[in-house]
Amino acid sequence: MVWEKKDNSDDAPFNMAMGFYIHLLDLIKRKDDAYLNDDLNGWYKGLDRIFYRIIFKLDDNERKKIKSLLGDVVDDLDPKKLKVIDEELVMLMDKYKMIFPRIDSVVGFDKIRQRFGINKES
Repeated sequence: MVWEKKDNSDDAPFNMAMGFYIHLLDLIKRKDDAYLNDDLNGWYKGLDRIFYRIIFKLDDNERKKIKSLLGDVVDDLDPKKLKVIDEELVMLMDKYKMIFPRIDSVVGFDKIRQRFGINKES
């Protein structure tokens, strides 16, 4: 079998976005696992890493708010304060479509559907 040489540059933005989402979901899972196991340090580190992964989407006020909240708990890992940060990050990720991306608006999905002959209604 001979593989047909294909230019994959059209798929690059889609692949990069999926890589970002997969990594972000892994961080969210690890953060949630730390929370469920009462690992406050792991929970904090997970929140911190999530913040630094999504920082490019946030406006200046959102960045300052999360940095301030993370700074307030670095020496005292209070579960109530961590929960506030967790909720803020989830709200921001939802606001910027990082948790539930709008699949129908993503060009890459349309190209995949066309390539494999998948109907949108299926």
